[in-house]
Amino acid sequence: MKQETYWVLEYDELDKLIKKHFGHQYSCVTSEEWSNDSAWTWMFKIEPLNEWEQKDLDEFQASGRIRNWQTYVLMQDMVNTGALPEGNYLVEACW
Repeated sequence: MKQETYWVLEYDELDKLIKKHFGHQYSCVTSEEWSNDSAWTWMFKIEPLNEWEQKDLDEFQASGRIRNWQTYVLMQDMVNTGALPEGNYLVEACW
């Protein structure tokens, strides 16, 4: 067993952070197809996006088009640019 520390965000709080950073409306619930009363975890460290992730990011930045399962890419870019700290994230979806 091990103990870990997480940054905890509500889904709508994450949507607002993404809108503030990228300037486009976003819905992580829609993109990730989350259900009510669920939680999701990711671990981020500063590292470059791969070419497909970068293409998705460029498209979102240009048009605001939301792709399925895009939240990780947006959060990774926010970590890479210093908008979010590196670490473990727990995003809760409850409405």
